[in-house]
Amino acid sequence: MIRIALVRHCEAANAYADFKRPLNSNGLAQAPRTADFLRQQGMPLTRLVCSPATRTRDTARLIAETLQWQVTPEEKAALYNPSTLTPLLAEIAAAQDGLVLVGHNPGLTDLISELCLIYVGLPPSGAAILGREDGKFTVLARHLC
Repeated sequence: MIRIALVRHCEAANAYADFKRPLNSNGLAQAPRTADFLRQQGMPLTRLVCSPATRTRDTARLIAETLQWQVTPEEKAALYNPSTLTPLLAEIAAAQDGLVLVGHNPGLTDLISELCLIYVGLPPSGAAILGREDGKFTVLARHLC
């Protein structure tokens, strides 16, 4: 079974322009807990992709550091704007085990709904592990930090 993790960025500060919002102190504490969830799920990593927004890059970097993954997060603008996630569907369908996507809502929730035909809301630092077998996706586990 191929597993893919969808992770919503951790909690961000509000006193900045949206794209440049850094993680606040609560968000900095959430990232290791989200990383622990991925570790508990035995989530491998082949590719770590995040939105170019500051809060998602920081979330991805902290998760990678916590899990000691030797990977540089790859930025993909489609993870920032929910309306641009559709082109990722083919890429996700072709993904190998261990793809981790760090992005935003409502896009990630919409993506889960599209792939699994079920609603799974993700709060800040929330995550969903999706499994793909025989071309069908299911939600295997959720983390609601």
